[in-house]
Amino acid sequence: HGQLFGSTQMKGKFWVADVFFSRCPTLCLTMARNMGRLRDALKDEPLLGFVSLSSDPDFDTPEVLNAYAKRMVSMADSEPEWHFLTGKKEEVYKTVLEGFRLAATEKKVEERESPTDLVIHSSIFVIVDPSGKVRSSLDGGDDFLLEAAIEKIKSVINTVQ
Repeated sequence: HGQLFGSTQMKGKFWVADVFFSRCPTLCLTMARNMGRLRDALKDEPLLGFVSLSSDPDFDTPEVLNAYAKRMVSMADSEPEWHFLTGKKEEVYKTVLEGFRLAATEKKVEERESPTDLVIHSSIFVIVDPSGKVRSSLDGGDDFLLEAAIEKIKSVINTVQ
């Protein structure tokens, strides 16, 4: 929403995070659908939030992400929270690579196969504890298994509490 957002806003919560970009016509749509399924299935978990961090921050402005979020999420149902975030490119990539320990790299212009072939990134969702430590991960792409993902998230929450 154009406001600063950081780990302090998720203080006291576990969160599931991924990396995506709004112009992605393939994998990111699958991941968003799977994140939405997780969010819907865990809507009664008060200690859980969701974060999707854009790997295309030059294009994915707060306005673009608000429009994207409205397409992906029922905004009338705000719990559990699902935040679509952007920022300065250096900070975004540092968070993805060093914080989440996920892969993300911009494709060189000469290597792109289409105008939306911009970023190579992981399809992994990470589970982060209230202190900001990554506790586990799960596949958020084509091999996503909802029940297994729910069990893993609940196990992390129960183990760390």
